[in-house]
Amino acid sequence: FPQQNVSADELQCQICLDIFKDPVILPCSHSFCKACLQTWWTDSVTKKCPVCNEMHLQVDIHTLPSNLALRKLCEAFILQRDKDATTPICTAHLEKLKLFCFDHREPVCLICQASKAHNNHTFKPIDEAAHDYREELKETIGHLKKKLKQCELLFAKWNDLGKYIEIQAIKTEKQIKEEFAKLHHFLHREEKDRLAFLRKENVLKKNTITERACIISKKMRTLNETIKATARDIDSEDVTFLTKYKDIVKRVECAPLVDEQMISTGALIDEAKHLSNLRLNTWMKMKDMITYNPVILNPNTAGARLVVSDDLSTVSAGRPVLNLPQNPERLSNYCVLGSEGLTCGIHSWELNVKNNQNWALGVATLSYQQGDASLTQIWRLGHCEGTYSAETKSGDFMFLSLKKQPQRIKVHLNIDGGKLSFFDAETHLCTFTHAFTGDKLYPYMFTEDETPLEILPKNVYIKTEYK
Repeated sequence: FPQQNVSADELQCQICLDIFKDPVILPCSHSFCKACLQTWWTDSVTKKCPVCNEMHLQVDIHTLPSNLALRKLCEAFILQRDKDATTPICTAHLEKLKLFCFDHREPVCLICQASKAHNNHTFKPIDEAAHDYREELKETIGHLKKKLKQCELLFAKWNDLGKYIEIQAIKTEKQIKEEFAKLHHFLHREEKDRLAFLRKENVLKKNTITERACIISKKMRTLNETIKATARDIDSEDVTFLTKYKDIVKRVECAPLVDEQMISTGALIDEAKHLSNLRLNTWMKMKDMITYNPVILNPNTAGARLVVSDDLSTVSAGRPVLNLPQNPERLSNYCVLGSEGLTCGIHSWELNVKNNQNWALGVATLSYQQGDASLTQIWRLGHCEGTYSAETKSGDFMFLSLKKQPQRIKVHLNIDGGKLSFFDAETHLCTFTHAFTGDKLYPYMFTEDETPLEILPKNVYIKTEYK
């Protein structure tokens, strides 16, 4: 009989009254659970069928054939029963949910389909609707996996950025410590020199005092001896005293004179000389070891093929930097900008371009398009394999004829006057005229040569004004 028409009663063992478990079949064609039949025959005096009472004296429980068809039916029935037990039913009609309403987007029973609540609604069998929605969600999962991949790439990007920032912090901290170590060394040496100078003066002044004290001490001993000898002569007999009187007077007259010298000027330690404006004088002296770079390069703008020196004053072309973060400020492979944008005033800086065969120098304006840096305008002087030119990004171009190859280029920017000039030492090369208003102007450098371009430092001068 078909599985769907089998009831639980038809699959019951007549001994345990439960679904058959490992059923065996007797010669009388009745089936029972093997364990139930064994227990039944153990408790009975004779081996007979529990249903028809037919005797089976020669039958061995262990040799009885299994009812395989019945066992499969029981197993299938148990699976279906367990499945039905976990399948939700309609709470309104206590019927199985066999349809899916697309209007209410919920499973319904057959009675619900005929109700007014679902009048003129669209339905599909549960299995078909589940199949359609599963396919739809599989496609959605595909899109989500793509988003997950994007998130993984983005996570890796931010993770690499964090590692690069840590490298930057360690490198910068090391450089700061090195610079302060130089300052500390200078201050310690200056302190040592000043203390040595003070101690030397102390020794000289004390030696002068000691020499003066020794002279006075000798006179004191001589005077003391003269006093004692004269006192003894005074106490002698009259004749003896008068006999020696001339010698006594001569001895007294030869006694050393007391030269009461006044303390000379400069005898004391000149405290004012050692302490006067000590910090200012030390700072003034410190300027000899300090240089000023009018332009500091911003390594975060340097292209992947540029190498910026640790002091941020030199740039050259080199091998591409691996794992370089693509931060918004980063420019193309061979460009780098100064760290400070200029908006007004007069500014100038010099660069060493000696032996570099491919370079460009000038100023540029910067904008951000879709989050990435872009050079809006450039005014630059360039050199490429012996040819010199002055050009702008907007298309202005002019070849320059130079008598000799420049070694140093001076850039002179007058923002308020609207002029950008270039000089070879003091020889004028070219000038751009433009109304530099609004956008910040950044010092600009470009090179495809491994020979460094160096921003030359300026000396520091300190002027003291009294009010």
